[in-house]
This record gives sequence, C-alpha cells and structure tokens, in this order.
Amino acid sequence: STTATIETLSSPLTLDDMPGVGGRGYLPHDVQDGDQLRVLFVVKRHDAGTAAFAASVIDWLHSSASPPVQCFIEPTAAGPTGEPVLVRRAPSVATLGRRDWQTNIDLVVVCGGDGTLLHAQTLFQGPAPPLAAFSCGSLGFLMPFKPPEARVVLEAILSGSLGVLRRSRLEYAIEHVLDVGDGEAPVSTQVAPAMQILNEVVIKRPHDFLGGVTEIACGIDGNEL
Repeated sequence: STTATIETLSSPLTLDDMPGVGGRGYLPHDVQDGDQLRVLFVVKRHDAGTAAFAASVIDWLHSSASPPVQCFIEPTAAGPTGEPVLVRRAPSVATLGRRDWQTNIDLVVVCGGDGTLLHAQTLFQGPAPPLAAFSCGSLGFLMPFKPPEARVVLEAILSGSLGVLRRSRLEYAIEHVLDVGDGEAPVSTQVAPAMQILNEVVIKRPHDFLGGVTEIACGIDGNEL
C-alpha cells in the first residue's frame, strides 16, 4: 500500500538557478542560532574512492559549514569492516540510539549508486529526513548530483535554497495464509515486520529451496491482483 513520502533534494546548476523552498523548509525543525545540524552519511561499501569523497565532504562540513554540522556514519560503516578514512572522521549514528534517528537526523548525504540510495531510505521506517544523493557508482538514475557539485549543493542546502522532491514509498508485508478447510476462513499470519520501500518488491527463490510449487497472492490496498 502507498504510505509515507521521502524527500530527495533536486539538482541545481548554480546557486542562482536553484528553486527556493522558503527559509529552511527542507528541515524537520526550525534552526535557531547556535543549533547544530546532524547529518548522516550513507556511503557505498568497499569503495575507497567513494569513501575518500565522503571524507572530504565531512571535513568541509566540519570546518566551513554554517550553521555548525555534526556528521555521523551508519553503524555498519563504523564497524571493524568499515572504511578507516570515515571511522576517523565521524562516529556511528548508533550513538544517538536507533529510536532517535528519525527525530535527530536533519539530512542524509548518500554517496554511491542507486543501490546505496535504496539502502539509505530503508534506515528510516517512518518519517525520514531529506536525502542529498551524489552519484559515485556505476548506475545513478536516482542520484541527481555529481561529486564536483558537492560544495555548491551543500551550501544551497544549508542556506535553505534548494528544491525538494517528494517521492511516495510503498509499505509491504508478507503473510502466510493457511487453508484450514471445512469451509472455514483461511488463517493469515504475518511472517515479517512491514517495511517501507522506495522502488519495488522482488520475490526470489531462497537458496535452500528444495523444489515444489509455491502459491503467491499479491494485493494492493486489500485488492488482489
């Protein structure tokens, strides 16, 4: 079913060409003097070049941004297999507590390809901050910005002069339906928590599938397809 939206920041050419959104309309709260913005970086894994780009953006935000910015990286990137160049520059967002992500992160900066963007939006199951996506991967159909635009784009974000594009997300749930027979109504059991997604749901055969026929029923908003 259709559910909450997610916001992505649209692509500019120069600061003068950027459509305004009115003040800091892209932020989930009003920024007061002395407020510190919290920015989460979601970076393509195992890619040294992308990690180096993200690190340079973090350095610029920490040294030059106004209002002041505090940067975070996602927990998996902060672990033992994370890129050292990022671990040295920003703590894990887990230090805020998982329940605080949706209220305490003002902006998500995505560095990678479409897969990285799709992963980033799954981190927020519910209201989500806007995403600024920089194409550093092999595919970037959903990524409006290029790395050389980073400073211009971020300056526009911090000044509140960048347009916002709202995208609808889907919420999906998987249920196991048992036909109990004897004319009784089937028993439905949800087998996994519902999730909000940006693009599509893919149904694939598990690796340990031993054969046989599986019946799959698909419905949207209660209407079976």
